[in-house]
Amino acid sequence: FDWPTNAANGTIRSDGFGVTAVTDSVGGTPSRTLVHQAGSVEQVWSTPSFWNYFARASSSQAFAQTSSTNVSVLDASYAQTSTFSVAAQFSSITGLAWDRTNSFLWVTGTNGANKVIAAYNASGVLQTGPFTLTNRTYKYLAHDGTNLWTCVQTAGSSTVTLYQINPTNGADITNFSTTLPNT
Repeated sequence: FDWPTNAANGTIRSDGFGVTAVTDSVGGTPSRTLVHQAGSVEQVWSTPSFWNYFARASSSQAFAQTSSTNVSVLDASYAQTSTFSVAAQFSSITGLAWDRTNSFLWVTGTNGANKVIAAYNASGVLQTGPFTLTNRTYKYLAHDGTNLWTCVQTAGSSTVTLYQINPTNGADITNFSTTLPNT
């Protein structure tokens, strides 16, 4: 999801969401990704694989992870227009975020035992990175206009630590922990 500077206190401009297969109420079909807007289903995307991670660049372009190392470029109706691979830098994607400031798609994930982050243009050409991060397995990704944000859930608990990441070198800037509400 993408917000203008005057929304969300100007803090979050791009945020990815992570869902796996769901059974939806639109025909009761499992393994379909639902895109919501204002509380109602805006688009249903049915495919053999589903979107684990998603980033919206604008009202006419978005990106979705469609396999462990493939990213689909989507149009305004979320139809796939092209796809690109990040397999040279990643063995598995764990988050996507659009950087409106630089027009980059940031990707975080793993490359073997390494945890890495890199940025691509809308065509899938590597722009910066990959940077090897700490040994933490980051999940999800957001860009606040300047820096990246990601999180790690403490195993066996509802505590998550949010990390602010420097996009020039992948280093931690700051972090804080919070407890997820029971849902």
